[in-house]
Amino acid sequence: MINPEELLNFIELDWFVDGWDNLKLTDGDPTALQISINENAREEHAMKPCAEERIVQGLERFADALESGEDITARFTCRKIVLNLEPTEYTPALVRDARSKLGVSQALFAQFLGVSVGAVQAWERGEKRPNDIASRFMDEIRSNPSYWRERFLESAQPRSASV
Repeated sequence: MINPEELLNFIELDWFVDGWDNLKLTDGDPTALQISINENAREEHAMKPCAEERIVQGLERFADALESGEDITARFTCRKIVLNLEPTEYTPALVRDARSKLGVSQALFAQFLGVSVGAVQAWERGEKRPNDIASRFMDEIRSNPSYWRERFLESAQPRSASV
């Protein structure tokens, strides 16, 4: 037998919450509920658009504002996000530091960065500087070495020794 109090816990209130004038357990039948619903709440719920309709309505209002030349920042929430991702200028010592954070050879570091072994060697000797993309990648490695060590290990596939 269902406990009436437990039954109340399983009722999804949804639009009824504000519309219930009366909710009580009926005498005599422990599983029956007597509910009196405010008709205004039912009508308000029927008039409330579903999520899809609200999205379309919002996009239509946005399109109308753009077409009319209205200042959209006055009517809509607009955010501008600027990332501070200026790459570090890498010295030979910083390149070695980034590689040592992973604990890998020049060859594996080069493969992980997507550059040649010669490029890593030239960076570590100070003959050339890493390009901005390689520098940004090394910035990320140096900022969170444990994450990148894990990512490196996930991508490592040992080869069988050739005889």
